[in-house]
Amino acid sequence: MSVQDRTWAGLMRRIGLVHLRIWQWEVLADRVDLLLSELVTNGFQHGQGETVDVRLWRTADHVGIEVASGSGPQVPCPRVPGLFDESGRGLGLVAAVADAWGIADGGRIWCLVARGEST
Repeated sequence: MSVQDRTWAGLMRRIGLVHLRIWQWEVLADRVDLLLSELVTNGFQHGQGETVDVRLWRTADHVGIEVASGSGPQVPCPRVPGLFDESGRGLGLVAAVADAWGIADGGRIWCLVARGEST
């Protein structure tokens, strides 16, 4: 991952926060911020293409995030890292923070964050 690639996760977090403010759903900011950061970073680190596509949307009930980084021979899957491993926790973190998540055709990873009763 190049230095330039590392800046994209921060940019996507800022864009996500702007959308949440426009939608008046700032209560989801911490979770959406973490999910965008994790998925975009993983897309650049493990993706097969030269680009990482990010889609952010909302419905009446949730915010959705989808990240695609090119299909490759291996479909992304959560793993159980060792205690001292420096990587391998990304999809486990997504599973813990998102209300729903999955892997679609071509290795596109999506997740949903429910609006909840407090907003």
